[in-house]
Amino acid sequence: MHFVLVIPPLSATGDETYYFWVFQKWLHETKEYKTSIITPSQYISALEDMSRWEFSERSFHFNQYLPSRSIGSHVEIVIQPQSLEERIDNSPPTSTFVDLITRQQAALTNFYVDALREAKTRIRDDIAVVTWLNNASLRAAANELHCPLIFNEFGPFRKPYYRPTAYWDRSGVNGETEVSNRWQTEKPDFVSWKTTAYPNGGALHALRALLAEPASHLVMKEGGQRAKVGVALQVETDSNALAYGGGWTNLSLVNHVSRSEIANDSLLRLHPLGCAVYPGLIDLSPSPLEFLADIEEIWTVNSSLGIEALFWGKKAQIFGDSPVKLIAQMADDESESFLEWFILCYLVPFDLLFDLDYYVWRLGNPSVQEIALRHLSAYETRSKHQWENIPLPPRADGEKLTVDFPSPQQVPAILAQQKLDLAKQQRRIEELESHVTQLENLIERQSTQLDEREASLIDRQRALLAETEASRIEQEALATESRKLRDEL
Repeated sequence: MHFVLVIPPLSATGDETYYFWVFQKWLHETKEYKTSIITPSQYISALEDMSRWEFSERSFHFNQYLPSRSIGSHVEIVIQPQSLEERIDNSPPTSTFVDLITRQQAALTNFYVDALREAKTRIRDDIAVVTWLNNASLRAAANELHCPLIFNEFGPFRKPYYRPTAYWDRSGVNGETEVSNRWQTEKPDFVSWKTTAYPNGGALHALRALLAEPASHLVMKEGGQRAKVGVALQVETDSNALAYGGGWTNLSLVNHVSRSEIANDSLLRLHPLGCAVYPGLIDLSPSPLEFLADIEEIWTVNSSLGIEALFWGKKAQIFGDSPVKLIAQMADDESESFLEWFILCYLVPFDLLFDLDYYVWRLGNPSVQEIALRHLSAYETRSKHQWENIPLPPRADGEKLTVDFPSPQQVPAILAQQKLDLAKQQRRIEELESHVTQLENLIERQSTQLDEREASLIDRQRALLAETEASRIEQEALATESRKLRDEL
């Protein structure tokens, strides 16, 4: 089987090479195979730019690849025409990005059909397509040519807090996934397997021990409740929130929280790459895990923190679409089994991302038990390459855990009052400085007077000593003369 990686032609930010690390990861993991890559031309020229963060050691160790600055003869490159990437109107990047994900575009579909058909004819083998993002046009093209299509994405469990995971889905990622259908099909066999053949491995506590780093367990154990509800916000260009938020955004979620009964018992967690600050009590802890440890329940549009919350036994209210959204309608017994299946069988170990032998095996439709055992084996063994550990951020300063950020309407008035307060403080500081100067002058004068008085006293003392000495000499002279007179008599 021949694998074709399709690099998404657009990003929500407008960055033309947003998925360059995916490109690099593919080159690293598939260097022993003949593969094809369908990509915009900018990804080829990006290979020469050594200033890119994808060539940094942190990226190597986090994303687990050794960088490539060239493309070997075993990789066939198919350049996507520039015309397919150009926007017809002045639509913002986020709008055209959502269209790419959710709406089939005839020109793009035709390009994919032609490119895949030519590759299939030339290679004379079955073709499987791999991509990093939902793409309605690519899905239509793959269906037309009966090519298996695999969608990958970062999983919710990532370094440095967990053994890293990835999504592996035949239907889509984040939205339009195969989760519901697979769960209904695999549930009986999975429940039977975990309760008979592997009673401990299917339990959540065992999965926590398997996936979460020891330091993460310590963070969760030491957590204390700072708020009932934690509101996990997302980066504004998150494809998951943009395309599958169901109309919910960070702003609408924050507004909803502010009008709810938990408004005074909620804590906001901003995304580190977010572009906006929202009103409310904002969490300042260095790691999202510390935030998670200090709340009872997560509210989010569809952040992966919702899945992490469920993993640690906390509640999660997910307002948009999510692979775990259906857990809300399940009874407790089923929801626990579903979460175990989701973690162990739906998610895949990051070490298996772009492992083409694994992909061929999965396309052969192994049983759910076989998938679980293979994933367990991958989690329990070391990576093929010994990547350096990503350090955890320093623990939070207990005095700097939150800041109360006002609403934008209040900010101008608050800033104006702060300016008045600062002006008053400045005047008071100037008054105090004047008083200090006066005191310094007084002290200097008193010091001079003391010096003068001390000098005068010393002079008087010296004069008295001189008079005393003269009197003594005079007395001795008189005594001598008196003795002489007595002797003469």
